Order: sequence, then structure tokens, then C-alpha cells
Amino acid sequence: MPRIKSVTKLSTLSMDQFCKICATTCTILEDSDIDTELDHESLPSDNEVKFKSFLVQLPRPILEKVIPETLKIITNKIRKNRTHKGVLKAVQCLPQKCVQKLDFGSLFGEVRLYGHVNTSLKKEIKNCFISLPNLIELNLSSKCNDDMLIELAKHCRSIEVLGTPISDITDRGLLALCGIAFNNEINKSDGCFKLVKISVQNCDKITSRGVGCLLRNLPKLQYLYYDRLIDAVETVIKLDGDYLSGDKCLNIHHVDQFCDFYDFESHPDIIQAVAKVCPQVTSFRFFISDEGCRSLHTFPNFKHLQLEMSENISTEFEKLTHKFNNLVTLHLTFRRMPHHALIGIGSHCPSIEVVKLIGYGITSADLLQPNKQYFQRLRVFETRMVRTDELLEVMEMEDLNTDLEIPITPDFLNFFLVNSLSIQDITISAMMSFLNESFLMKLFELNPMSELQRLCISPLNKIPSLTFNLAFNVIMSLPNLHTMALSRWKMTAREIRQLRDTLKEQNFEVNIM
Repeated sequence: MPRIKSVTKLSTLSMDQFCKICATTCTILEDSDIDTELDHESLPSDNEVKFKSFLVQLPRPILEKVIPETLKIITNKIRKNRTHKGVLKAVQCLPQKCVQKLDFGSLFGEVRLYGHVNTSLKKEIKNCFISLPNLIELNLSSKCNDDMLIELAKHCRSIEVLGTPISDITDRGLLALCGIAFNNEINKSDGCFKLVKISVQNCDKITSRGVGCLLRNLPKLQYLYYDRLIDAVETVIKLDGDYLSGDKCLNIHHVDQFCDFYDFESHPDIIQAVAKVCPQVTSFRFFISDEGCRSLHTFPNFKHLQLEMSENISTEFEKLTHKFNNLVTLHLTFRRMPHHALIGIGSHCPSIEVVKLIGYGITSADLLQPNKQYFQRLRVFETRMVRTDELLEVMEMEDLNTDLEIPITPDFLNFFLVNSLSIQDITISAMMSFLNESFLMKLFELNPMSELQRLCISPLNKIPSLTFNLAFNVIMSLPNLHTMALSRWKMTAREIRQLRDTLKEQNFEVNIM
């Protein structure tokens, strides 16, 4: 039986109401500016001064929660009502001097803004950094530009975590973070030298030279999320011979080369050099061939590994699994994977907590057998075996005559799940005609899954047994289930509403997706 829904805390209700009041206040203030034809360079109105003076008195942890929640409320209204009023005033008023964590992510994730409104919003974001000397963490997904980074370099020198993915930044902005100026835009004393983590993924206008400048000039940098990081490290090595001689090294813990296929076989020397220059690396994200896996033996330690294989998984990857003793996270995208490669993962990864597999299918999966020593710490299991018609565009011609659709088997699921007593999150999307109440109840008998919180079973084929009654029985069998996906089950919209109503009547805390 799942958990009974708890009473919402008074503090949570109060915070929700307070954020709504803040959102309404920002909208009214912005309306007032427009009505009185005040531009944003003018002196603030009396009501705005009073609002800011109230915000100054709020404790920092509360204000840091209020800002993103208030922005979400405003951006949700923008999406529904097609009016932007409130968002500019929120950025003007809410971030106060005490703020250390600032999340502007909803400005991208919740809504799209265009033209004058988008330009004005970016200007307000840039201006707010002037009054935020204590800023430590900043999320600026999609809204960042060079002018903002220059203001950060001038006024937010204590910043440690910066997220600017999918943005229009260039090397000019990256150099500013390093205290290097174009046209005297910043002073010698400016820069963000305490940065530990930066994300610049999918920023098309930056180059490996600019990213290399971050590597060379930010001594505390540990995590630099950039799709061509090996190219940047190679640039650093070529510019400064002290790295190869061992007099200098980089402190980064994660290496990413996921945007383009990296031909490791053609760059054996650079891979050895990267391993020497980056001795702290424990996390990798590569678009790679099976043969290229041989080069990864150069690195002494793996904890997190994400590989998109250009072909079937074969010998070299299987050899690499012998170095997986400390592996915690494994994400694999592939064409086909032999069952004995999975056995290698199970036998050599005693610490594995997250396994995500995306591919065409597992060959000879019926030969897999559960082992009590395998996957004892597994918390997250995701497998997506995609259908033929979703892949024909990327398949090579010689593949078209092969048996493409390989459904997963009960042996495959039992192999991963029977002994995973700590499992919390399961996602399965594949052809699986075997799935029925008998299989699931037997699986729950072998493994009660007492910690499972999220269950998403999305068969790619029609399975008549996935009905209302089975969904209800599954929910009743899992004591900590919080979320269950039923979008591909043999259930009508009416039955799903009925299930939601039944759970609500019994006060169970389960969300149906």
C-alpha cells in the first residue's frame, strides 16, 4: 500500500501565497510604469521603493526560494495570457544584495520572449549583477550574453557555480571571467577566479580557445561542461608546455566530447596527454566507437561514464568493464549489445547506482540470470529499446536486412531488478509482450521494491493485460510509490481519471502521468 498523503505544511502554504503576492505586486508595478510612461532608467516609484525595502528585510534563504517561484508564476501567466507584464519588474526588484543563489532558469524553461521584451529582460538581468556582490550560484540558461559575463566579472567575484547553456556568449565573455579584457572593458582586478563549476554546453559561438582560457586561468575549476572539451584541453597543452612536462595540471573532474564523434584511434598521443594533464578526472561523456574504448584504459579511475557508441558494443568495451570497480553511473547508447557485456557490468560494478541503456536491443537476453552479487546498490534503472521505424533514417543500408526489432525479455528485467533492493526509479520503454500481472507480482514477490518511488512502463507494442485493475494492484504493492506513468497502458482517459479519483478518495500520495 502506498504512502498516505501528508497534510501540507503551513510554511509551504505560506510560501506559495507569498510568491503569488510578489508576482501580483511586480505585475501591478510594471503596469503602473507603463501607465505613467516611466521608462526603466527613471527613478523608481514610491510603491516600488516600499516593495524593495520590504524585500531587504527578508532572510536570505527565504528570498532565494521566493525569486524562482515568483518567476515561475509570472512566466506561467505569460504563456497563458500572452502578456509579459511583471517579468521585468521581478528581475529589477527581487534580487537583493544578500542573495547568494540566483535561479533565472524559468525565464527560458517556462516561456519564450521575443523582440523588445527579450532585449529589455537581458538588460535588466545584466544590471542586477551590479548589486549582487555575494552571488555564489547563478543559473542563466539561454538568457546569457557577453555583456552579462562582463558585469559578473566586475561585480560578482565570489561566484562558484555558473550555468549558461544554450546562450549567445562568445570568447569575449569567457575571457572576461578570467580577468582578460577587450577594449578595457574590465580592470586587472576583475574576474571570477573562485569558479568551480561552469556549463557552456550548446553555446555555438564559443571556441576551444576561449574554453581553453577558462582551463588555464581559473585554478579552482573542477567541472566544465563543454561538448568539445578534449579540443580545449589539446589547445591548452599546445600553448603551454609546462602541462606536458608535469609542472602544471588541470583540476577538472569531468571530460566531455559528446557533440562530435571523436576518433580516438587517430589521436593516441593526445589521449595519453589528457590523462596526464587531468589526473583528477573521474567522469566522461563521449561519442565513441567500440575500438575507441581501448583509449579509455589510459585513465586510471571511472565513477561516471556516458557513452554513445557509433556501432554495436563489442570486445573493447567488454575489456573496459574490468576497470569499472568504482563506477557509480553508466549511460550507454548503442546499436546492439551482447548479453555477456551486461554480465561484465554486473560482475565488475559493485558500486553501480544508475544504469541507463538506450539501443536497438540486447542479443541473447534470454541467457541472462540474476545474481545476488549484482546491482545491490542500484537506485535508477532505465532502458529504452527503440523501434525500427524510429531509426530507419540513421541506419546504414547493410543493417536493413537484419532483424531490427529485438524485444526485451523477462530474463533481462529479472537480471537487473530481482536483487536491486534499493531501487527507487524504473523506466522501461520497449517491445515486451510477456508483461502481465503474473510477471509483475512474481517480481515484487522476489523484490518488494520497498523504496521504489517512480515507475514508468511504456510498452511500444499493445499489451492487453495492462489494464486498470493491474495498475491499481501494482500501486497497492509498492509502499513508497510516488509517480506512475500509464500513457501506453490499455486504459481509456476515463479509466485513468477513475484511478486518480480512487487514489484521491483513499488519500494516497501517488501521481499518475
